[in-house]
Amino acid sequence: MNKPVCILIILILIYLFYKRNSITESFYIKQIYNPSYLERNPLVCYVSEPEEYLDKSYFENVIGKKFPIRITTNKSDMFSADLALLPENIILEKKQNNSYPYDYLSHIKDVSFYLVELANSETEYNSISEMKGKTIYLCKNGYTDILWKKLINFLNLTENNIKIVYYSDPEIAKNALKNKEADAIAMLTSHPNDYIFNMSYEMKLHFVPLKIDDNLVDIAQYTMKGLKKTKISCKQYRYPYLKQNYESFGFSHSLFIGKNLPNDIVEDITKYVFQPKEGITRSAAVGGSYYIPFSVGTRSWLEKQGYISISDGTEDPGCTLLAGKNVCTGEAGEYAKHVYNKDFWGSTSPNDPTVVSYLKETNKRAEPEFKAKDTCKYDNDDSGKYQCEYKRVCPENYVSRSIFRRVIDDSYLCFEDISIKPEANCTRDGKTWDKPCLSNEECPFYKANQNYPNEFGKCLDDGFCQMPLGVTRKAYRKYESTPICHNCPPDNPRCCKKTEIMASADFAFKNDRLERLKNSKELELRGIIV
Repeated sequence: MNKPVCILIILILIYLFYKRNSITESFYIKQIYNPSYLERNPLVCYVSEPEEYLDKSYFENVIGKKFPIRITTNKSDMFSADLALLPENIILEKKQNNSYPYDYLSHIKDVSFYLVELANSETEYNSISEMKGKTIYLCKNGYTDILWKKLINFLNLTENNIKIVYYSDPEIAKNALKNKEADAIAMLTSHPNDYIFNMSYEMKLHFVPLKIDDNLVDIAQYTMKGLKKTKISCKQYRYPYLKQNYESFGFSHSLFIGKNLPNDIVEDITKYVFQPKEGITRSAAVGGSYYIPFSVGTRSWLEKQGYISISDGTEDPGCTLLAGKNVCTGEAGEYAKHVYNKDFWGSTSPNDPTVVSYLKETNKRAEPEFKAKDTCKYDNDDSGKYQCEYKRVCPENYVSRSIFRRVIDDSYLCFEDISIKPEANCTRDGKTWDKPCLSNEECPFYKANQNYPNEFGKCLDDGFCQMPLGVTRKAYRKYESTPICHNCPPDNPRCCKKTEIMASADFAFKNDRLERLKNSKELELRGIIV
């Protein structure tokens, strides 16, 4: 064989060898490398840029360990990301066309309102309302800014009362407090957190939690939806200066999930968020939101685990709060009702420490308030006056009272000063003459919201009439000021308009959410958004 032919054969063999390897490699890649949905589409996870130093770590240390992620602080992604970590109120305020921009996934932690001041200040404050005339540093352009402004407005504190200095870098606020340029830093965070931890080792700190008068809590929760009681734990911080725990108010800092993710992906994310340790479910995660529904994928996983009940549409509202794989009826329904009626949810049968129950029984036996008795009278002698022994002495319009009616009539009192009697002396001084309610019909707002079946506004067991939110109670049955109504704008919560298809104004009552959800179809037919 001559030399050129040998070279040609060698070249052909080399070509065939490389071509075979190329085909095998290509075939090999096509067979084993098939990127998953999330590898092709990493989860876009939103955190607010001003609070990034607090919130970013959750996505990095929890979600990012299991799924491909891309963290964004771009405001244009705030309500369109795959996952978002935000206080619940931020999402609640974005409701449009009876829908929220996200579905609810899980409660992560509580964030609390509080002020941080130096523990060795000349004056240590115990209430945010005491900070008038002081300089408070507030993180700008984030949810802390938004929610603190709502709170300041609710507390009727304006920038004329307090001087607010906005900052973008947390170090600026820390140094301002350290150098006594700031009287306090306004915070909305969970505990413990690294920012306060590090600060507590640089200076002596004191917390001023948010306190709200018991009579104003309902209105505050209506004004700032999602507001809840929270606890500030200081055990992780430097002792002895932060040596106590505080009670405050704040919001659920929750994980929200986009509506466009496939249900199977949502189920995978739900399982990991609820069970970051295999088989152990975070108890705080199961509760859900009072307003924002779970996604289909999350609900599917929860039902498979038995964490939410299957509804037949007629069960007690307590069933929505309990777990179970079966319809909530029979013994299970009775237990749900029992749990629902506990004080935590607002007991429907509290103990009666007053004489109201006695008055109610007496009222059943008393005749109508005015019963003509023109054949008898009272005189200075009490003996026999109820037997009508004195005849033809009374004028024709004389009114006699039975012992039962007299007990009821004598239950009136001057509400502001019970020592004042009779009615004329009470009302002459501008005070309120009133008695406990003994029946629902005596209450001014009983069934006043006629847009759906309800018993709101009734006579309570303590003799007080249930009043709508926003009403200032003057006595048992009497009141002043205008009620708050649902679906009014935030700057005018007392609009209380009645449209042509509404049966009445849509008065707002404490804990009316479940009843409204139960009757949502009827409300929506009246043009009312639930």
